[in-house]
Amino acid sequence: MTSKRDLGPLIAIAGAAIAVVAVIAGFIVIGGPGDARDRRLDEMTTGRLTDIFNVVQCAYNGTGVAPSTVEGAANTQGRIAKDEPLQPCNFGMPPERLAVLPGRTPPNASDISYEATGPSSISLCANFRRPREAEDCNGICSRDPRASMFATARPPGIHCYDLNLRESELAPN
Repeated sequence: MTSKRDLGPLIAIAGAAIAVVAVIAGFIVIGGPGDARDRRLDEMTTGRLTDIFNVVQCAYNGTGVAPSTVEGAANTQGRIAKDEPLQPCNFGMPPERLAVLPGRTPPNASDISYEATGPSSISLCANFRRPREAEDCNGICSRDPRASMFATARPPGIHCYDLNLRESELAPN
């Protein structure tokens, strides 16, 4: 009498090994949950940079001078375009959205610092968790260079953007 081998356990072990290898390969290729969280938090920091720039630009349009603080800019009456009436430059944003530190060295991830460097120039610095390889516009890219000013390649950690303010220009959201 011949007995058949029971291959069930061997097939189950091989299948489990393949599944584990596939999960590990997936984490290597696309990153794990921590990587996705860091990307999302850096995107939020970039969004705050854009909002802060827009508030500062609005104040500059109203006064003709780079504001010394973002808080001062938010409390200024400014305008979006030359033909628009004066309005509050905080655009109804909560103060915590515009919270910044002075100088050029934000100490913690997601921190942003602001400094007026001249009558029409500012420095916005942020502390990022991950590097950014290049502009990522999810298939919809703007040809306006000011719309993507924070979407340039950069290393992780502190990165500063030295920006010139120009009358009646706001970065699109």
